[in-house]
Amino acid sequence: MSAIVRGTVMDANDIDVAYAEATYRFVDPLPQLPDNQLATATVRPDGQGKSSMRELIGLQATEEANSGLSALLLPPAETANALGTLHGGVSFSAATLVATQSAANPKLVISSATLWFLRPLKLGLPTRIEATNLHSGRTQSVVAIDLHSPDNKRAIHGIVSFRPREDADLR
Repeated sequence: MSAIVRGTVMDANDIDVAYAEATYRFVDPLPQLPDNQLATATVRPDGQGKSSMRELIGLQATEEANSGLSALLLPPAETANALGTLHGGVSFSAATLVATQSAANPKLVISSATLWFLRPLKLGLPTRIEATNLHSGRTQSVVAIDLHSPDNKRAIHGIVSFRPREDADLR
């Protein structure tokens, strides 16, 4: 069984902060949707007392790892998608935030980000995020990103590429 899933993550002011679209192949025990059925979800985490996107989605402190960064994601219940698992926009936001911090170059911005959703992530359980710097240069950086379930299975794999900001002085 497969389904196309689309959704947005919105902040407390109803401003879109992330958008995700994916085609899923479901495995038990997820609820099954008929082939090619469209499921749409809008996630509005409770923004009360939260000052950043990191706090909204439950992204905890990061620490340096071998050739990048490691972080922990503890998403609130409001970040569920229509199937009750972690919303793809939240995963995408967490992945790009950690990748950006790992690239550690304020003169660069994201030029592309591709994530492969390999298995669903259940809410209420910690998700470990690993960022590995594949290339770090003056004008380009590439970071591999992996989100792991508590049983250490890779749930999401991605590549985030960075290019110079329009106003960056690269000399």
